[in-house]
Amino acid sequence: MSESREAIPEAIQRELRAEADPHPTTFSALPRARHDREPALCHDRLHFPDLKREEYTPPVGPIQPRVDFGIPSLRLLIEAKFARTRSTLKETVNEIAQDNSNYFATPGPYDRLLVFVSDNAGHSEDHAQVREGMRKYDRVVDAVIVSRPGHVTDEAGKAC
Repeated sequence: MSESREAIPEAIQRELRAEADPHPTTFSALPRARHDREPALCHDRLHFPDLKREEYTPPVGPIQPRVDFGIPSLRLLIEAKFARTRSTLKETVNEIAQDNSNYFATPGPYDRLLVFVSDNAGHSEDHAQVREGMRKYDRVVDAVIVSRPGHVTDEAGKAC
């Protein structure tokens, strides 16, 4: 499993580490709504010119799985989740299990999955357990979980 994590291209690793950046870009700046998430990542086509939004994977019986992003040149799918509560944060592990089995049920152009979770509830005490749960699935190369800010300040330093 560690070999596949090491195979994540440097450009993606930089973005994954941006989660601590006070002025985040791409992965760490993915907003809540699906239609809002897409432009945040897709504007970065300089790094990933073949980035595809809402990429369909091969059908599984009557199911037509659709992942949030795909980068064919890296054979990488990117699934973005938004957890509003502590229970939905933990439920994302089950969702990724189902997504993982659907996305890779038949051979296709992708063979790896990167997971991004935005934790709106801010339960950082659960992040390690959730991350490790997701990393146990064969094709999941990594999972990034980012909490919402505890408070937001304006330019004068006042809480908004």
